[in-house]
Amino acid sequence: MAPFATYLLVLTLGLSTAPHLSAQPAPPTVTVAIPDALTARQTDNVAALGQVWGLLKYHHPAVAAGQRDWDAEFRRQLPRVLACRSVAARSAY
Repeated sequence: MAPFATYLLVLTLGLSTAPHLSAQPAPPTVTVAIPDALTARQTDNVAALGQVWGLLKYHHPAVAAGQRDWDAEFRRQLPRVLACRSVAARSAY
């Protein structure tokens, strides 16, 4: 797995479950199967998802107000984004 993709996944999945970072009750645990090695396409897809996730997490009013669990949404979307075989498929999703 590319070092950046590994770092992004560990950072995202690791911080999202830290109890001291959120005043909300912890959501149910979502298990995401991550392959041992990501292809270049999958790495690009995860990076794109991370960019959208980061932008909305810190700038969308509903997420900032705690009305949506954006970390859980990232984990929910990750398998579908990893399965996209092209930029067009990712964009259509």
